[in-house]
Amino acid sequence: MTATREVMVSDMAGPRTRLTVTVERDGGRVRVVVVGEVDFTTADVFSTRLDAAVEEASPAIVVDLRGVSHIDSTGLSALVRAHNRAVTTGHTITVAGLQLRVRRVLEVTGLLPGVINEELAAP
Repeated sequence: MTATREVMVSDMAGPRTRLTVTVERDGGRVRVVVVGEVDFTTADVFSTRLDAAVEEASPAIVVDLRGVSHIDSTGLSALVRAHNRAVTTGHTITVAGLQLRVRRVLEVTGLLPGVINEELAAP
């Protein structure tokens, strides 16, 4: 059986940072790969791609933050909004590849573990 993989890329260049969000679809699974800093200058791109992934009604959405060195409250808000929308439709959002700084922000805010779960091993 052959899996179909579709990739969509969105870039945004900000005054101090660049964010790349790639959405990969493989069967019933969607992986949102994020590279850069997720802050008030880039959170709208992050939020738009997360919204699109949730709207596809994929049963499993993984947000790969391996390439994210910083996330602020606007990025956290986008992640929580997407998570809440997914839960209301019976789907899941997990995060993967957390760098220590990003993991600490999620832990300090009480989002990890509990509200948002972590995929411990990347596929």
